[in-house]
Order: sequence, then structure tokens, then C-alpha cells
Amino acid sequence: MVAPAVEVSCEDTNVLINSAGISEEVAEITREVSAEGHNMMAAEVEVNIGVSGITDEAPMATMEFEATTEINSPMIDEIADAILSIDAAVAEIL
Repeated sequence: MVAPAVEVSCEDTNVLINSAGISEEVAEITREVSAEGHNMMAAEVEVNIGVSGITDEAPMATMEFEATTEINSPMIDEIADAILSIDAAVAEIL
């Protein structure tokens, strides 16, 4: 017995919905949602949200917050091949 599925295709847009999850393709953008997590790819950027956490891969990233940001982890690696710049009124590095 084959699980039911819905597939819609229109030029560069394809959507597949079945028991494994949802897969979308719109030109160069793909998004997959399954029990293992959420994966999105657009051009050179890939974002994975899954059981092991969040993984981003991109040539450049910018994060902006209006209020407070908190990062709490037993291990954090910051690696810069060229320049690492921290601009703050008060910076605490322990």
C-alpha cells in the first residue's frame, strides 16, 4: 500500500506533500519539512533546524536585535579568517 501524496508542479514551482513531510522548490529555493526538522536552501545559503540544533551556512550573515540577546552554551567558537570586530559600550569576556 502506498501512502497518499499530493504533488503540484507549475513551471519552476514544485510542492510535494506526503507522510514523510513537505518538500517545496521555487526556482533556486528549496524547503523541506519532516520529522527530522526543517531545511531551507536559497542560493549559497543553507539553514537547518533539527534535533541537533540550528546550523547555518552562508557567505555572509548579519543579526540585528532591538533589545537583549542571550547566548548560553557550554562551548562557543568564534572564528574569523580576517577581522573580528566587537563594538559595545561594555564588553565582558571571561
